[in-house]
Amino acid sequence: MDLPVKLSHLNSNFALRVINLILIVIVILELPSLFYNARLFEDNPEELSQATNSSILWSGVDILSPPALNDTILEAMRMNEFLAAPIFKCRRRILVGSKRDRFHVCADPNFLTSQDNSTEFQRALLITGRSNSVGKFEQALNVSKWTLFLPQQNTIVEKMEKDIELHYLIALEEDKYFPIGKVIEETRNEQEFELAKLDIYSQYLDHTQLLRSPERVEQILASLRTRQLLLVVEVDEKAAKEVLPVWYRLFYRLFFKWGYALVGAESNNACGVDLEFFGHCEYRISFVKASLHEVESAPVFGLGSPMEEKLRLLNYLHHTAENCSDWRITDGQLPIPCMREGIDGSKNLHSMLYFRYRLMDESDSRILLEEYGNICERIVLFYPESSQLRFPKSIRLIAAGISPNVNATRNTFVPGHNIDTFWKLRSFDELISAADVKPFERNLLAFDLDGGEWTVLEAVTSSKFCALLRNFKQLLFRFKFWAIEEVNNYRRFYLWLLRLEECGFAKTISHWHNSSTLFVTYGRMTFI
Repeated sequence: MDLPVKLSHLNSNFALRVINLILIVIVILELPSLFYNARLFEDNPEELSQATNSSILWSGVDILSPPALNDTILEAMRMNEFLAAPIFKCRRRILVGSKRDRFHVCADPNFLTSQDNSTEFQRALLITGRSNSVGKFEQALNVSKWTLFLPQQNTIVEKMEKDIELHYLIALEEDKYFPIGKVIEETRNEQEFELAKLDIYSQYLDHTQLLRSPERVEQILASLRTRQLLLVVEVDEKAAKEVLPVWYRLFYRLFFKWGYALVGAESNNACGVDLEFFGHCEYRISFVKASLHEVESAPVFGLGSPMEEKLRLLNYLHHTAENCSDWRITDGQLPIPCMREGIDGSKNLHSMLYFRYRLMDESDSRILLEEYGNICERIVLFYPESSQLRFPKSIRLIAAGISPNVNATRNTFVPGHNIDTFWKLRSFDELISAADVKPFERNLLAFDLDGGEWTVLEAVTSSKFCALLRNFKQLLFRFKFWAIEEVNNYRRFYLWLLRLEECGFAKTISHWHNSSTLFVTYGRMTFI
């Protein structure tokens, strides 16, 4: 049996063209189902979570632990798509080792202890169950001290000239099991490694033991601290269907649980040919420790199609971490606050800051006051469109919008709704400061930007403004979705919303108004 196309070098034009050709064929075959899903979304977006191209129901999909596809070809293609799309951009990514054992390594200063512009790593870890190692990677990598866990028959240590701390895996050779407990115990109190290479394969282990390799990697990660993580993943003909989805789910946990982002991957040039001849397909995959604010997007989902990425985003937005039992649907236009904790008409909220790009008229002004004026002592409206509207004294108007540039130092102007109007955009922190919000009061922050929220969300959710956001008890969104969106944008949108959770917020309300409008509310977790 053949595993389908996998790249010898993931960035080669030939490999990408072959993958694209396969994907085009699949898309053509799936067009009827895709059009069906599009019509379903237009008619009833909440039913979209149940749309299916296979036996998998989207309403039951755990997007943090994707289900097995029960198809070796699709599993391999899904793995390829994940590995072909690094999400961390390393400025100094170098390829170290020979063709048989090379890895991508990130030599950016923040991944090195030394700050003298060198590429020397102070401490590195190697864990391998092989009795024979190529060793070119270890020889070529500039490391001051290696910590090694390996069988006694492995002679790689004889080729290494640096300081070495050696641990033999005697139980592996004598008792035919991988002594994970010994590895964990010996590395538990170690200082942080700058780089760790895990190769949990061995000729001493039988097929059943080898299938546990992903499990063993995760056991080691529970106590291991390393800035870069290099993994060797083997897939043979017999285990491909079973082991590929297990590794794939582990890669998701590496990012969402352990904070490791994909930098690059290589293979042994045998993943697209007959496995009976070559024995196995080998991936060599590189990750770095990175926060949600340091990566460019969330990992690829499934085969990376726009429909899959959109469904993942909608699945995420549909499920709330904390249900709000007390909220009401307004006129269907304004973002929805959670009304519990005694918010029953008494003005026990301090401020409502309301960013709006949708056109307003006199009735909108009245509705705004009626809906929010009953629960807030003051309302600050950010509305950049030039208008002759007159607002009551209880609504303060600031005629400006949010700059998408997180480091904006000056005002910018962009075309408004009308051909002869322009909007003034200011940095997010300047606008909040202008509203004169008292920190840690019971404040609400609402975004009603008519699709413009996707333009400013990256800036609003940046680490620079996390402390600023935490001045608000609730974040209210009126999201607008377009029928068609560039696939990478869906991954970025998902990432930016995850940053809100990292900042200390959780979804409390998710409500569809129509096929293109979704209301989502986040509550500050210290008050949930």
